[in-house]
Amino acid sequence: MVTARRPPRVPVALGAALGVLLEARFGEVPIEPHPVAVFGSAMQAYERRGFDGTRAGGIVHAAVGVGLGVGAGTAFGRGAGATTAATFLAVAGRGLGDAAALVGDALAAGDLDAARIAVQSLVGRDPWALDEAEIVRAVVESVAENTVDAVIAPLFWVAVAGAPGVLGHRAINTLDAMVGKRNERYARFGTASARADDVANWPAARLAGLLVGNREAWGAGAKFRHGPLKLQIAKEQHPITAGFDTLSLVDESYWNLRGDPSRVRTLAAGAEEGKDQPLIWAREQGKGRVFVSIPGHYTWTFDDPLFRVLILRGIAWSAGRPAERLTHLAAIGARVGD
Repeated sequence: MVTARRPPRVPVALGAALGVLLEARFGEVPIEPHPVAVFGSAMQAYERRGFDGTRAGGIVHAAVGVGLGVGAGTAFGRGAGATTAATFLAVAGRGLGDAAALVGDALAAGDLDAARIAVQSLVGRDPWALDEAEIVRAVVESVAENTVDAVIAPLFWVAVAGAPGVLGHRAINTLDAMVGKRNERYARFGTASARADDVANWPAARLAGLLVGNREAWGAGAKFRHGPLKLQIAKEQHPITAGFDTLSLVDESYWNLRGDPSRVRTLAAGAEEGKDQPLIWAREQGKGRVFVSIPGHYTWTFDDPLFRVLILRGIAWSAGRPAERLTHLAAIGARVGD
């Protein structure tokens, strides 16, 4: 009896890592026309012929698109080279970061119109109705959401199913962007693509939740409280918290999370159930750095310039840059006492 052999995990992992590194270094695959644009054009052509406005028609449309993506991944073959190429094509972390940085540079230069133009690549709403604070919030929300779509989910699917998995996910994600809209034309036709995108991203969203301490992802043992928080900054100073003593916020506190607190460096804690619970922490392992803040669930928290300083320092420190590298952005659009 002949049995199919599973692709070895080491080449898949190596290929995925190389694909991520290539995307981080070069951005989008330097091919014209871009393969995703070719896919989009093909699906637009199919839509022109097969659009009927029904859910059934949308299911067929989604199935055709996913089939094209998975088929392309299958054609790539197996092994490290195929996985590298597919991951390079599917991941879009650098593009997301560059788009956010472009908005930040415009705001830092005081050019609100340029920031509004730049933010159009990240959000679908009318940018000309946004002020500085709203642009900052829109960028933060978009980067948080699209990190799952553009980075974590592709890596999940390449780990699970190699090149067919990651290109199938990219096809689903593209279909959702094209037809998964709540408007008159796509209200029914786009349902299948939108639901497929939700299902495909669900495991990655749970994984992202594990990385940032989401209560539901961590399990039922976690506890939380919404309300006033008084963060006590650790006495042993860290570049992220230098100059801070306490910080008062109205946000959410989570505790009883899984994991060993002794493996991280607590930067700020809050009293819960009569005990100091870590709310902001950092960790270094080798050359890797991680910064985590439990507070930050609400837009008004990000309106606080002091909280912004902590977050911006944390981002810069995690990237291996001087902690003060981004703090000049903290005052842009900040609101105090609203």
